[in-house]
Amino acid sequence: MSDHFSVEEFSSLTNDGAWYNIIFVKVEFIWHDVDGKRLLVIFLDQHRQKIVAFVPQHLIHKYNDASLMGGFFSLNHFQIENLNYLECPKYQNYVLVWSEKKIVINEYTKLSSLMLTIPRGASLYPLVPSIIELKHDRRPQMDIVDVVGRIIEDKRDRCCFELSLQDKTGHTIQLFLSALKPSDVIRSIRAVQQRSIIYVSRLKLVHLPDINILKSTELSTITYEPDMVEARDM
Repeated sequence: MSDHFSVEEFSSLTNDGAWYNIIFVKVEFIWHDVDGKRLLVIFLDQHRQKIVAFVPQHLIHKYNDASLMGGFFSLNHFQIENLNYLECPKYQNYVLVWSEKKIVINEYTKLSSLMLTIPRGASLYPLVPSIIELKHDRRPQMDIVDVVGRIIEDKRDRCCFELSLQDKTGHTIQLFLSALKPSDVIRSIRAVQQRSIIYVSRLKLVHLPDINILKSTELSTITYEPDMVEARDM
C-alpha cells in the first residue's frame, strides 16, 4: 500500500486513489440493505457531517454488530469513491444519506475504539437542518432527515402522536410519530406534558402540496432533552 493521508474531516477525502486514516468517527447507524444485499455504515466526523461506508459481502460479519452503534473510533486503511445517486442507500425510496463520496471498506480497514481518548467536544449528534429549511424544501429528492425542536402542541391517538415542533427561530413543523416502542410511548407522553425538547432521527420528509411534514420510520430514534447546539436556548 502507498502512503496514507491522515485527515480530521470527511471534506478532506478528495483523492479516489489514495489511502486514508481518519482520527475520529462516530458510528451513527448500521443498516443491512436486504434488497441490495449490502451492509452500510453511516459515520459522523468531528464536524458532525455524515458519510456512508460500503462493506463488501465477505466482511459483513465484522461490521454487522449492533454494539458498534454510537461508538467512537479511528478508521484506518480505507479508500474512497464517488457516490452515484442510484446507489445511495434508500429506505422505502427515501435517501438515508447523501454525500459526494463514499468510504470503501476493504480487508485492510481497521476500526479502532477510542473509548479512552474521545476528542473534547465530540458530538453525539449529526448536523440538523433548521425547521424553516425542512418546511420549505421542495427538491424532488425524497430524503430521510433528523429534527430537533420543542413540543408546543400535540394530539394523540393510542400510540400515535401528532406533534408541533418549534425551533429557536420560532418556526414550526408537524411531526407524526407512530409504531413507538412502549418505553417511548411513556416517555413521549411525559415529554408532551412537559413541553420538552426532542431530537428524532431518520424521519421521512414528506412533501404535501402546500406544506412539508415529518413522519417517523421503524429506523427512527427519539432523544429527550438532547445536549446539542441546536437545542440550546430553545
